[in-house]
Amino acid sequence: MTLRQRTFAQMGNGREIRRLFDAMEHVQFFVKDAQGAFMAANRTLVHLLGFDVEEEIIGLTDFDIHPPHIAKRLRQDDWNVMFHRKPLVDHVEALFNDPARLAWHSTTKLPLLDVNDEVIGIMGVTRPCPPPEPQQDSLPAPLREVVEQVRRHYASPLRITKLAASVGISPRRLNELFQAFYRMSAQQFILSTRVNAAMDDLLRTRKTFSQIAHDYGFVDQSAFTRHFRSFTGMTPRSFQQCQRLLPESWQKVPLILPKR
Repeated sequence: MTLRQRTFAQMGNGREIRRLFDAMEHVQFFVKDAQGAFMAANRTLVHLLGFDVEEEIIGLTDFDIHPPHIAKRLRQDDWNVMFHRKPLVDHVEALFNDPARLAWHSTTKLPLLDVNDEVIGIMGVTRPCPPPEPQQDSLPAPLREVVEQVRRHYASPLRITKLAASVGISPRRLNELFQAFYRMSAQQFILSTRVNAAMDDLLRTRKTFSQIAHDYGFVDQSAFTRHFRSFTGMTPRSFQQCQRLLPESWQKVPLILPKR
């Protein structure tokens, strides 16, 4: 037995390595089986998803946690990694806990292999794209109040001058705060919130693009398409077609993975 083999054998079930992931506050570590059920998650991920202890997340899938269009995309990525046995490295994606909150993350996933070199699942880490999404209680009071106004009324006409006046600061100061904490202007924050909220309608309704644009506060369909592409890298139609590639019962379909 080599020195490395002896060291890892002494570690047993890898608990010591998992302690490292628990200590990394801005990194989310996870392990899923081939059917997408969580088998392990570090403390950061557990708390981010609204649970208290890891045991509560074991056995759940992304469909139990995320909106359908996000869960389908995550499941597709997992399947590609497992089927092709190729890691997904620093993949930038939008993840959120409610339809009005956009948070960009960088994810790396690798296939999980058993002792016979067969794929049995996936493991990975996700971290907020720098800078991390600021915590609400860390925001200055004027910025926190404006953020809440935007998230409640993003589909209504919103003017930067009125938002700034409502919290007693100048439009210039408001933009400075957004740049400092979100690395975007106040107007960009409004647009990103609208784009994020519109995603669900693109996949779950039969509304026209023009109707969705109107419902989420965009001037017209052209503006909606332009801003959607700016924030996601694709048009609303491309996003819709990409996400609908998977059948509705995807999470229940057994995976047949190739053996090496």
